[in-house]
Amino acid sequence: MTDHGAMQRRDDPERSDVAETTLDQGGAVGPALRDAGAVLARTEADELAAAAARLRFEAEGLPILAPGTTLAAELRRDEVLHAERSSAMLNRMDGAATLPGYAGTLYLTSQRLIHIGHVTFSVSLAQIEELSIAGERLLLTLSGGEGVSLDVSEPRVLRVLIGIARKTAIR
Repeated sequence: MTDHGAMQRRDDPERSDVAETTLDQGGAVGPALRDAGAVLARTEADELAAAAARLRFEAEGLPILAPGTTLAAELRRDEVLHAERSSAMLNRMDGAATLPGYAGTLYLTSQRLIHIGHVTFSVSLAQIEELSIAGERLLLTLSGGEGVSLDVSEPRVLRVLIGIARKTAIR
């Protein structure tokens, strides 16, 4: 008799350390599969939103948002705000060292990415050499060899926004 709600060992003695998950009698899945489904749904929605954003912003230009008081103090005279992501986690890697991560708000301006939280960090758009996605994390490679990872909502849409802001800043 099989307990379908539990982990089951395979009969192969060579692979006795490998477990497989099974559906319970009601057809429900465990938390790992349920969470994987939620991640996949978020990723698919982000991909669709990024494709739509690319078309819209390349045709119309980036939005210009009114900065709040915290950001206004950081902006340069000719700098405008294009996007904001609250609850952003910033991690920096410098060579072999990973610096502590910081929670805060991430701002995309016409010239920089600015992360304001316990510590303020900014990087010029011109310093960004590469943008990539790993799971739900946006990875930046900077010209000095430093790496930055950002845990933000809609990382694919943000990648599009940063890419267009970089193109616009270079012109």
